[in-house]
Amino acid sequence: MNDKVVSVSVPVTCSACDLSATLTYSGEQIKSNTVTEATCTTDGWTAWSVTVELDGKTRTYTKQTTDPAKGHVWHVADSDVVWAEDYSAATFTFRCISCDETAVSRVASTVLDSTPATCEQKGYAIYSASTEYGSTTVSSSVSAEIPALGHAWDAEGDTYPLQAGIDGDFVTLTITCKNDTAHTRKVYAELGMVKNEPATCTESGVTGYKMEYELDGQTYAIGEEEDYEIPAMGHRYTTAHVCAVCGAKEPTVSPNVTCAWDETHTQTLTAQVTKTGTAATCESGGQLLYTATAQLPDGAAVKAEKTQSVDPLGHAWALTEDDANPPKLERVDGVLTATLTCRHDQTHTMTVPAQETLVAHVQAATGVADGGDLYRISATVDGKTYVLTEELRAIPATAPTVTVANTADGIKLTWTKVEEADTHRVYYREHGGAWRAIGHNANLTYTWKHGVAGRTYQFTVRPCTVTGATKTLLGSGYNTSKAVKFVE
Repeated sequence: MNDKVVSVSVPVTCSACDLSATLTYSGEQIKSNTVTEATCTTDGWTAWSVTVELDGKTRTYTKQTTDPAKGHVWHVADSDVVWAEDYSAATFTFRCISCDETAVSRVASTVLDSTPATCEQKGYAIYSASTEYGSTTVSSSVSAEIPALGHAWDAEGDTYPLQAGIDGDFVTLTITCKNDTAHTRKVYAELGMVKNEPATCTESGVTGYKMEYELDGQTYAIGEEEDYEIPAMGHRYTTAHVCAVCGAKEPTVSPNVTCAWDETHTQTLTAQVTKTGTAATCESGGQLLYTATAQLPDGAAVKAEKTQSVDPLGHAWALTEDDANPPKLERVDGVLTATLTCRHDQTHTMTVPAQETLVAHVQAATGVADGGDLYRISATVDGKTYVLTEELRAIPATAPTVTVANTADGIKLTWTKVEEADTHRVYYREHGGAWRAIGHNANLTYTWKHGVAGRTYQFTVRPCTVTGATKTLLGSGYNTSKAVKFVE
């Protein structure tokens, strides 16, 4: 409570004549003199009392007025702005300059300007944030450094550009940085067969394929390792009764002789065995008669015979490049087939559809370099799939495709774009004749006006790079346009 009323004015009116006047009092005439200050959020008030003698009467005048609350006056200092670690938002702390009240506002930021970071260079960004509280609007900005991204090699992606073909047992792969496709890194991938357990006459074998490479100390596989069964070949007995492949003896019989006086007395003799009958083939069983002849100790001859049925051998198809008669691949009208030869009988063959699987996919060939796709060729036989071979197929460097058309102004050429080309060298020839250069054109279209009416011409375009005043043809081939007759 404060004594702050210095003077007061009291309006008075004559009760007899209604004459009005204003009387002013100050100092000790003011009997009650109090003020309660208004705050930011609460009203204040002023009260006073005056007692005076007027017309012989004592009169007391009082008055109380309300002072409205002032309201907060908000202010944000630089130290009251806190940015998120990634500068995506800013927190503003508003402070009232009249009291200790505070208020907090968090808002997202915007980027006013930026220089992106690259794999090897830092970047910079200017962030700005603005907010309003009450009637106060504030804004703030900050400049932040963006760390270099570093290379992010696409080691586990599904696209592996193949370059330079096969180096011995390796394939050269180019790994592309995800942050900048202009950044590449060359690695070597181990290619081909990593498991080779040949089939024997009685046991099946297995062939395993995989491709993998190492990058920054970690090994990555391209696809899964695949194992393929190789069927057992079966024995191939010669007239000497041994297998020509493994040397196993053909089953034989040895006669036993029994003593006529005591059947428990027997003796095994060394016999000469011959085989007659029909041998088994791939598709048919055989019937063999084994005859063993021997000589008894007393000089008498003895003979024993045994008949044996032999199951069909079945086909044993040669399925690898290491076989004596490897699979023969042939493409007719775009359809790939494999002709397989039986290991038991080379006159038996079988042609089956062949499947092509992309193992390593190359980026599109450029105007300066060939590409190549690594394919795995397989075939399905008796419900099982076998890998026959793996082959690298070249993709020629790109060349423009040229389109021609007669117009009122001449023959108009248009051609497709080659990314590496700075300009193009245009050629023409009379149908079947020698090529002649027309000139260079940096655009993708050109109109030729110098033909002879009625003659037929062809055109081609070669992409070039430009370094200073030097124009160099790219290493791609070229495509010839359709023949077109010049019309005036």
